[in-house]
Amino acid sequence: MRHLILVACLTLAACESDETSNADGSAGAGGAAGEGGAAGEGGAAGEGGAAGEGGAGGGAGEGGAGGGANGCADDVPAEFAGLTSPFEGDPAAIAEGEAIFNGTCPECGGNPPINCSFCHGTTGAGDGPITANPINPPPTNFTVNLGCDGDLFHRTLTGGATGPMGSIMPAYDGVLTEDQIWKVVSYIRTLAP
Repeated sequence: MRHLILVACLTLAACESDETSNADGSAGAGGAAGEGGAAGEGGAAGEGGAAGEGGAGGGAGEGGAGGGANGCADDVPAEFAGLTSPFEGDPAAIAEGEAIFNGTCPECGGNPPINCSFCHGTTGAGDGPITANPINPPPTNFTVNLGCDGDLFHRTLTGGATGPMGSIMPAYDGVLTEDQIWKVVSYIRTLAP
């Protein structure tokens, strides 16, 4: 039954018109569904229903833009859609975010330490060691256009509970502090060209 509901949702997302209304009332580009997930209104979902190819779902696809506030996809909760990283452009914070991402920060929560690169790869291309055995949906490729900071923060905080159906990403709420999550978000932003 869940499979039929997912197929129906994907079909509806693919059939939406090319114009949708943004939060400010202006027209946005219509959402197109990618393999494994439905696009947020006004945002193109990549493979895996993700921001870009294989990832967190409902965000802007490669070369696309979200349809809601701050470039966020419409499915990003309002309390997150307007958020931006307080550490953007801060070299020390970005370095700490990189250490958390790559599992080289043993005091940064988790036992063993958190290691985002195990799934997302050292370059963030979604090609970490876990992908030696295919997982569906695949890890997010952070080297493409990602949508908004609030979405990255929300998905990291809540993990697979708010990502595409079947995502194995753990929630980091209570494992990492909010500042640490924002530092990871700021680092992730450096991975996209």
